[in-house]
Amino acid sequence: MSMKLENIVSAVTEAQTKSKKRKFEEAIEVIVNLKGIDLKKGGKQLNVDVTLPHAVGEGMKVSIIGSGNFAFRAREAGATRVLEPEDVERLETDKDAAKALAEEMSFFIAQADLMPLVGRVMGPYLGPRGKMPRPVPPNADLKALLSEFSSSVKLRMRKSLVIQAKVGKRKMDSKQVAENIQAVVGALERNLDRGMQNIDEIFTKTTMGPAIKIEM
Repeated sequence: MSMKLENIVSAVTEAQTKSKKRKFEEAIEVIVNLKGIDLKKGGKQLNVDVTLPHAVGEGMKVSIIGSGNFAFRAREAGATRVLEPEDVERLETDKDAAKALAEEMSFFIAQADLMPLVGRVMGPYLGPRGKMPRPVPPNADLKALLSEFSSSVKLRMRKSLVIQAKVGKRKMDSKQVAENIQAVVGALERNLDRGMQNIDEIFTKTTMGPAIKIEM
């Protein structure tokens, strides 16, 4: 069952209108309440990256892990942070730095042949957060990957039946935000065991504004 775009546009417009003007630019979020999943009995936990049709942009911090020319190209491509093998090895004895890195970065990309090192050192910090790196070959197009991640959001469910994701900015066109929400809902429909039957309610809101229900 696909949601009607006009219903989403209407809710986004209402959320934009009802939120008071702030001294900062608010994000627009989608909140999805799920049902019919018993997490205590091994219900499916979700960890899905979704590429949105319209980039949300700032705030997506991507760390690239690699060596030699790969690391050089990562810096040229504009990665938020580039880690070489010796940087990863230093994290093995600096747990606070490893935790801080895992919290700060939105996504990780790693040169494929370095994944054993990355898994051993950083796995305990990235795994529980659903942020294990995407392994890529040495000749990967890093600029294209960074562009993809700048338009991506992570949908993650672990301890509660709620999915929350940033899908736009208050100044964005309401139709563009609505299409991003539609992409999120579509990804959930594809990845939940019972599809839309596992979705209870969907809301949208600005960062500090009231939650507006989207008619399904």
